[in-house]
Amino acid sequence: MPINTLSHNSKSKQLGLNLIELMIVLSIVAIIAGVGLPMLNSTIERNNVRAEASLIATSINFARSEAINKQRTVTLDSKSGTEKTWTEGWTVFFDAGGEGYQNINQGNTPDDDVFLKDFTPQPTGLSILANDAAKSWISFSPQGRLVQGGNVLIAVCNDDFTDGVSGSLVTVSVTGRVSTSVIDPADKAARCTP
Repeated sequence: MPINTLSHNSKSKQLGLNLIELMIVLSIVAIIAGVGLPMLNSTIERNNVRAEASLIATSINFARSEAINKQRTVTLDSKSGTEKTWTEGWTVFFDAGGEGYQNINQGNTPDDDVFLKDFTPQPTGLSILANDAAKSWISFSPQGRLVQGGNVLIAVCNDDFTDGVSGSLVTVSVTGRVSTSVIDPADKAARCTP
């Protein structure tokens, strides 16, 4: 009796992908990655802007709280040598002389300035710019009011004004109240330089 081995082997299951199926899967993955990566980059940029605006608002609230609790003038001093630029960070200190800059950094302490905290922004590619009321420093009186006499505006924006990523505007009223608002991507060119 002859055994038919041919029919038994022809019914075995396929265990892998053929070349055409593999190419279709790779094409779909490439299309999804091409669409998804730009949206992911925008999300990362938006989160960086929000995080830095939150850091600024937190440090301003910290300075105001210390001024009220200790009944002393407290100042946030920009680390940048350029007026209205806060991108490099800032320090918070008791400003005994009320002059707006920290004497303890220069090695002389004639008016007993006391360092409290240092704040350094993390992400690169962001601009942190202030209006004239906060050229180099922001001070709070022992009552928690701004010493400057006008509202402080600090804009946090990424450096690309055409990418559709919104910015954040931190506002400090004369009474010391801090609020944060969104800068629409279409308005970044005008509002990111208060």
